[in-house]
Amino acid sequence: MKKLLLILGFLMLCGRAWALPDNVISQEYNTDVQVKASSGYVYNAVITFKGGSAGDEAWLWDATSAQTLAQGQTVGSNVGSARCHIVANGANFTGVCGPYTTTNLFTTAIYFGYRSTGVVTADIQWQ
Repeated sequence: MKKLLLILGFLMLCGRAWALPDNVISQEYNTDVQVKASSGYVYNAVITFKGGSAGDEAWLWDATSAQTLAQGQTVGSNVGSARCHIVANGANFTGVCGPYTTTNLFTTAIYFGYRSTGVVTADIQWQ
């Protein structure tokens, strides 16, 4: 009986769940697009590449428009507004940014962009 009470007490102290706020929008995007025109939060992004090739890329930018990167150039200090950068390792690939258990603030705007020879879909949860 003491063990059961100890386990229940432990679960009550440590068993807190994390949940998204009620007003989070979950939407799919399949083109370069401004997700939100002002500051906001991204909680999770699942990016799927189909029929592309290894090295195809997708980004979530803290910007109002796509940021320029040369083919194969990685996100560095010259393009500091990329918050999520996924590189496909094959023709069919799924990458995830998040889930963020603390909110990921985009101070300017939220913009999704990609460079691929196939179809790219992003399921983004944002507020």
